[in-house]
Amino acid sequence: MNDHHNAPSQALPPARLTRLAPAESEWHAHTIRELPSNGAGVDYVRHHALTSRQTDTSWNVVEKSLRKPLLYRSREARFYRHYAMLTTCRRIAYPALLGVTETPRRSSIYSEYIAGKRPVREKLLHDAAGGIAELEAVSARYIAAGTASARLDFWLMDFFRWPYLRHTRLNFQRFLVNLEIPEIASETRERLLPPLKALGPRLKARLRAAKETPRCVCHLDYAAKNMLVDGDRLYLLDWSEVKIGRIGFDGADLLAKLFVHTPLSRFDDVRRRFEQDYDQALAEDYGAHHLVATAAFNRQTLFTLLSLWRCLQQQTIRTHVEAGTLDVLVARLDYLLDACTRGASAVENDSATETQSSAPIAVTALSK
Repeated sequence: MNDHHNAPSQALPPARLTRLAPAESEWHAHTIRELPSNGAGVDYVRHHALTSRQTDTSWNVVEKSLRKPLLYRSREARFYRHYAMLTTCRRIAYPALLGVTETPRRSSIYSEYIAGKRPVREKLLHDAAGGIAELEAVSARYIAAGTASARLDFWLMDFFRWPYLRHTRLNFQRFLVNLEIPEIASETRERLLPPLKALGPRLKARLRAAKETPRCVCHLDYAAKNMLVDGDRLYLLDWSEVKIGRIGFDGADLLAKLFVHTPLSRFDDVRRRFEQDYDQALAEDYGAHHLVATAAFNRQTLFTLLSLWRCLQQQTIRTHVEAGTLDVLVARLDYLLDACTRGASAVENDSATETQSSAPIAVTALSK
């Protein structure tokens, strides 16, 4: 969200910004840069720099304008009504929310501008693992204590509302037809298609089971562009995909993105390190030992769905065809089938025991 996109333009600062700015300065210049934005319902994202007449220093803010189709507030705008829940988070930093303005046609979000750089993988894995555990624990407590209006917001933001369940990300079976290309050997295709088709209903059943596990806020967009390091702090930006998900879902999203960009020979180590740091933070720092297996169950389910969706995209397959690396893609599909089969039974049994015996306790424990 903080990559410069267009050349800046100069203007006097509008009143809506000076009202948000620190009061001790007189702002006499206003620079605007358009920032990249590709989220559904986003009108624009802009970086504003206001220059002080007294000190010639700049105050920086990001403005994000969200459309309201039929006056309906978006999930992201609803989330910002509860953004204060993040102020206690320490493992990942979140830009300060400076203000929100609502009109009948749009929501305008004003937040702190972060001029950072992309994180190196080692810092990303360690900080993100603990940060995701922290976000889940903090938001689960907040959701459990929600007011009536908050409960309505959270219901409207819920991952399991039917419009999102129809999203292609959760329905990889629609893309199995993309394997029907001459470049994939018929024996390879015949070997892959039956287990992939059989996996669909099983993952849907696992997803239904995940619905009954503790709710939490999930960012669900751990792309490199949404994470910056400023000093020694890892910042998470851009909540356009935010939903009320379930414990473990954000880890699944991060791992699914790493899966397609990490050599398969290294991915098991990447995943192991992430899961160890996550489990330790959830169990030791937030006292939720009883949720570790539930999080693993949910993470494996969503990771498999998202990774299969990414691997089976027509553009992904074409890229491998053009690069002569179809064997790499086939190896990734084999990995997903094997991992789901290899680890599913133990995780499902552990999680089923938790769900039957301690699901009510799970929310209570996180509410302390």
